[in-house]
Amino acid sequence: MLQSLQGSYAQVLSNIPISNIPELGFLSVKLTADLVKIEVKNVSAVSDPSLKGYGAMRDHCHDFTASFVGGKVYGLIGECGSGGWTLSYILAGRNMHEYQGEINFNGKILSKTDLAELGWYIGEGINKKRRFTFGKPSIIKQLKSGQNDQIDRLIERFQLSPSRLDRNIEMISNERWNASAAIGLAHGKLVFGYPWLNPGLINTYLYERIKLINEILKEAGAIVLLPTSRLDVIQGLVDETIEIIHPDEKIIRNV
Repeated sequence: MLQSLQGSYAQVLSNIPISNIPELGFLSVKLTADLVKIEVKNVSAVSDPSLKGYGAMRDHCHDFTASFVGGKVYGLIGECGSGGWTLSYILAGRNMHEYQGEINFNGKILSKTDLAELGWYIGEGINKKRRFTFGKPSIIKQLKSGQNDQIDRLIERFQLSPSRLDRNIEMISNERWNASAAIGLAHGKLVFGYPWLNPGLINTYLYERIKLINEILKEAGAIVLLPTSRLDVIQGLVDETIEIIHPDEKIIRNV
């Protein structure tokens, strides 16, 4: 089911004439909430989410329930360790450990394998398990290995530097965020999760990058999860926030 949906999604994107949509090109396709909906029911997990070159943390998600729909960005507000990173990690398909509870995609219960097919972890590329950086494929190779043939449009929209396309994603500083999201979209992913982001990092270095990435992913109809600890630093970046106040509480607000 997931593979057929991803294939249809990528096919639709690749077949839309760019000339008909001058502002965003093929990325202007809008998947509706009826087509992309994730329901998380009573999910609990303890994990050690990480991102090479960024950091890692023991994180505990406790009895979490919420719904996420396509074309929206969700801020998960809580201190590092309170569960937001784990939730993003799980839905991005990166958590291979067991969790309690249930995750549905349009009514279908998802396995960890399904989540890995559906989700994308922003900041990483493909073949992330290779130990040495020099053995990993370049950004351009990762883009071309996807399901979409509109690579030039992806490069343009995500503002990727042509001089860096032959490098590994871990060797391009903060442009890795743009490149990672572009690769995920090229591979037809539908759920995108950031690692837990330090508010200072967002304020100082990443705000404009995240804004650009989120705008494109929203236009593509994806679900985007952004965990951090402060609501004020993500104003203008998200559509809705879920505040993880206590393991047994959460507050949902529209931004």
